[in-house]
Amino acid sequence: MKIVSIVFFAILGIGATAAAIYFFAPQLRQHSASAARLAEIRSTNEALSVQIGETKRHINDLQTNPDFVEVTALREGLARPGEIVYGFSPEDTPEQ
Repeated sequence: MKIVSIVFFAILGIGATAAAIYFFAPQLRQHSASAARLAEIRSTNEALSVQIGETKRHINDLQTNPDFVEVTALREGLARPGEIVYGFSPEDTPEQ
């Protein structure tokens, strides 16, 4: 009788373990996918935070630094009234 009880509880334990795996495996996969998505979102968030900081510094420089405004305008091809902008490209330079 004792062996039958041991076998019964062993089979019952194996069955309970199999049932737990069967019922909880989808949740574990979903949790794993959610964790990966969360890591991806955090990485994107960090990159966007850096970009926002750079943009804020750029805006601050445009609002407070006249030299920065002038350099930025020249890079954009702008000039003051009466100024002539000369542009050169590497193809225009003579061979030496």
